[in-house]
Amino acid sequence: MCNLYHLSPTAEISNYFKAQVHDELPQGAVGPFGQGVFIRQQGGRRQALPGQWGMIAPRASQARPASRAILTNNARIESVAERPTYRDAWRGNRRCIIPAQSYQEPNWETGRNVWWQMRRIDGLPCLMITAELDAILSPAMAAGMPDHIGDLETHMVAGSGHWTQQEAPAQVTALLLDWLKQL
Repeated sequence: MCNLYHLSPTAEISNYFKAQVHDELPQGAVGPFGQGVFIRQQGGRRQALPGQWGMIAPRASQARPASRAILTNNARIESVAERPTYRDAWRGNRRCIIPAQSYQEPNWETGRNVWWQMRRIDGLPCLMITAELDAILSPAMAAGMPDHIGDLETHMVAGSGHWTQQEAPAQVTALLLDWLKQL
């Protein structure tokens, strides 16, 4: 995921994610090791809970590493099953939903970082591109999205993994351009 995201409002977490909200949840922007919200399945029901954004390494003496060089908020599919910070959670199939209203990604095309903010704009059509071989966000996980987003067009890129835009750039670009022509 990204290095900065903005939490969905508590009412949206309850309404859209059908999650039971506990206590008072943090609001606003969340960066690595900041307090955010995660939704997990517990007792047959979704629970929205406050927590640190970023994994806490096994046997760590503190929740936040002493070095900022050790960010634990961005697991990579190539190493998630082997890296000590993630492997037990990955193997145990312990996943959660991060209710983000928007997120920001760095763009280094110009040689310097320009933050791009991605968010859904209510009332406008939405496009969702999934990847057939995505081991982190499988197409099956997105099956219920049309129930939550009224004007949603979906496409699955065959033979592609989690980094679809890098693995199949021509196909993703064509899907985006075709979709944008409709607007």
